[in-house]
Amino acid sequence: MKPDRAAIFAEINEILVNYDLGTLDSFEKNERGYVNTSYGITTRKMGKINKYFLRRYKSGIQEVEIKFEHEVINHCLQNNFELVPRVFSTRSGSTYFKKKRADQEGPPIFYSIFEFLAGEDKYTCVDPRCSKAEIKNSAAVLAQFHLAVFNLVPTGKRFEPRILDLLPRIKTIVGNSSQFSKDTGFDAYLIENSSQIIEDCTLAEEYFAGLPTSTWAECVIHCDYHPGNLKFNGEKVVGLFDFDWSKIEWRSFDVALAIWYFFVSWRGKENGILRLEESRIFLDKYQSTIQNLKSSASLTSDELHHLPMMINLGNLYVINWAITDYYAKDFYPEENLEWLQHCLNFSRWFRETGFRELQNLFS
Repeated sequence: MKPDRAAIFAEINEILVNYDLGTLDSFEKNERGYVNTSYGITTRKMGKINKYFLRRYKSGIQEVEIKFEHEVINHCLQNNFELVPRVFSTRSGSTYFKKKRADQEGPPIFYSIFEFLAGEDKYTCVDPRCSKAEIKNSAAVLAQFHLAVFNLVPTGKRFEPRILDLLPRIKTIVGNSSQFSKDTGFDAYLIENSSQIIEDCTLAEEYFAGLPTSTWAECVIHCDYHPGNLKFNGEKVVGLFDFDWSKIEWRSFDVALAIWYFFVSWRGKENGILRLEESRIFLDKYQSTIQNLKSSASLTSDELHHLPMMINLGNLYVINWAITDYYAKDFYPEENLEWLQHCLNFSRWFRETGFRELQNLFS
């Protein structure tokens, strides 16, 4: 049962008491996210109306993961990367509020309040069709973000394993899918295609085994970089948000996952096919931005050579999300099936012609 507006109003008011941001005037739920529960809220303080973004984190998140997310944001601001939303501190000085559950059982509930970024939410993560200028501006912002966090040595951490360490877990989850079936269309499709997903994971493991990856740059990555997490003013990117997926990983994986999100089509017979020319525009702008700002830090020829398979890892990463998110909920989110079908379409295209086409594109 969904909570009524009065209950949500009371919940938000209870959180605001711990901040010096005024009293709640109004709120609106943000329907764009899949994982956390978020609200745009307006408060009244000394006769002035201010707008903020309040997030109630997903159940099971660890406190150290929230600290990590906020470290990333604050480090960006300290390094003059000002497109990220400021995170506000409570009266006690913490960047988040921890609330015990009413029954005193189970993990605490965590909240954070962020600056409400100006700009337009032009896209979601589903079938974004950016203009050429938006593609270039988005690529430049990703490059600037990587440079801003490149020297960050965080005290917090995200517990999600690195992408190659996720592959055995994905195979285990998919291999046991019939045991956890809820008898929905998602289960039927997953079971029908389980061998393909497992084979994709195995092929990726074999591909990367033994590669001299020690020279590949590692840093904090956004790990959810797509147009739905960007704010625009016209064709210019003026905001970047949602850092709760961030972690330490190969920088090239962040670039690859971004290319996957931006350019894999959702439309009709093209569903699952990556738009090559736009991908090239994005990568060229990413490279030139870093070269202009710091000449030695762009993706190396070796990283570029393996970028096609890195994009395939991005596809497997999204498959993992679609499956684990489905199992974590006690209802059937039909969009999870759409995501899984989308990913399997990409897998088939990648196997048939995509890998070769991407190799030619990035060579």
